[in-house]
Amino acid sequence: ESTAMFLAAASSDGKDGSDETVVELLSIPSDVPDGELLSFEGKEPCEPDGMLKSKGAIKAWERVRAQLRTNDAGEACLMNE
Repeated sequence: ESTAMFLAAASSDGKDGSDETVVELLSIPSDVPDGELLSFEGKEPCEPDGMLKSKGAIKAWERVRAQLRTNDAGEACLMNE
């Protein structure tokens, strides 16, 4: 059973007038252990939902996913924050 997730960012590179989509995995610091819970600076950490595969949890993830962006440094951040 898989309990991990990769996070990637996609964007149009805009080079040479191209609309080619570029997808890159987010870089994780080497000292972060596998399976570490994702958290955001300025947000309270919380415990994972025990029912991660429930319809409610899937809808919650979809709402969070819609707000995820990367900044100019390639760091994951929440939109409008």
